[in-house]
Order: sequence, then C-alpha cells, then structure tokens
Amino acid sequence: MRIPLTPYRFEPDVVHDPAWASLQVWQDRGGYPAEALVGLPDAVTSRRLGVYSPLLHEALGPGMAVLDLGCGAGLDLHLAARAVGRGGLVAGLDPVADLVDVARAHAPGGCEVDLRVGRAETLPWPDDRFDVVHVNCMLSLLPARAPVLAEAARVLRPAGSLVVCDVVHSGALEPGLQRALAGNGNGVGMAPSRNDLLDDVAALGLVVEARRDVSIDRDALLDTALTRTDGAWTPQQHAIVVDLVDRLADRLAILQLRARA
Repeated sequence: MRIPLTPYRFEPDVVHDPAWASLQVWQDRGGYPAEALVGLPDAVTSRRLGVYSPLLHEALGPGMAVLDLGCGAGLDLHLAARAVGRGGLVAGLDPVADLVDVARAHAPGGCEVDLRVGRAETLPWPDDRFDVVHVNCMLSLLPARAPVLAEAARVLRPAGSLVVCDVVHSGALEPGLQRALAGNGNGVGMAPSRNDLLDDVAALGLVVEARRDVSIDRDALLDTALTRTDGAWTPQQHAIVVDLVDRLADRLAILQLRARA
C-alpha cells in the first residue's frame, strides 16, 4: 500500500517520495536549547535540520576554523561563530543550493564566513585547514559514509576534532523494515549501526574523546509520522505506521561523538 506523504528533499534536484512517514523527529525538534536560538534569524532557525550537540561547542574556542558539512541554512554556523569570534572562520557546505542561499543571506557576523555548494565526498578545501569538522545528521542520508569521513579527516588539522551527530540503530534491521525504509530519505534506511559508525571513525585513526547516546522518544516519533501526510489516513494505513514505529523506536538513537585526529 502506498501512503501519501510530503516528500523529504535532501539531494539537489532529487525529490524522494517516501512510502511512509518520514522519521525526521530529531530534525524537527533537534534538542536546541531556546537560549541558543535567541537573536538568530527566523529564516535560519525555521530550517534547522540537525541536532544540537554540546560536544561541538565543547570543542570550539576563539580564533578556530570550523567546517560544518551539510550546513543547511546555517544554524550551527551561527552558534559556532559566537564561539570562534573575530579572527575565527566558520565554513559550510551543502548540496542544496537553495539552503546555501539562505545561509549566505543570513550569514553570521563577527568572523570570516566561507559557504559553498557541493558534495561532502569531494571537499573544496586543502589538507589541514580546520580545527573542527562537524557532521550533523547527514551520514544517515548517504549511500556511502567512508568517502565523507575520509574527506573530513583530510581537512582536519593535526589534533583537530571531528564531531558527528547522527541517527544509528542497535543492530541489523530485518528485511521487512529495510524494505519499508529503503530510499525514503528518512534518515533511517541508510543509517549505520552504532558499532559500524564507531568502527568507521576508528578506521581513520581518530580517537573518540567523548560520546553521548540520545534516545528517541516513541510517542514523539509516532506523532511526527502520523502528521507528515498529504491526506487522510485509513485505519489500515494508521496500523502500518504504528507497527513500524513500534518496531523501530527501541532500536534507534542519536549518537554524538567527538574524536581527535
């Protein structure tokens, strides 16, 4: 059965029409503290597509150069700019030109800003350019993580920090769930297991210094699923989504880590 939904667009010129409700609950709510958003442009905060990470802000300091991969409209760039200040640099890259246009139109002040449209598999910056590279809720939308992580490590300076926030699952998903989620752009179908993501980081020679596991609330997940629709639900459609959420909720989490080069 095909359930009518609002598509979630995450690649340039590609619209994914999911077969069931998008599970972007962490992107809708994101855990950003209200005080962090005070004074920021509505055009930026209304388009936040990631998760607030204290681990990022613990890694930042005055004068640092920071790169945000999958920067979207630039919320994390604004927060980073506050920390690096004058003499610092915040750079961002996103494949969606419309979002980068918003980020440019509302770029943070008080530091150097460098915003690009492009793919994270081939970064346009030289080796050893950044003190911190931030990857927020992007890896789970990609078919291959290794090229992105390798590029992130390449542009890190010696002793720099890689900060990753993304959805992970606790182990292999059975075929039924994989078929339901595959290709839907919902941040689950291509999400790695927790151990696989940790192994990916270790394979780059990076050492995890800090880690947080954030659970995803089942009721919030279901609420998001049931409200992201274009039309009315039949009882059968409702039952399908409830069943999927029930089977996924205890297997999903947001993994946040900070690793040192």
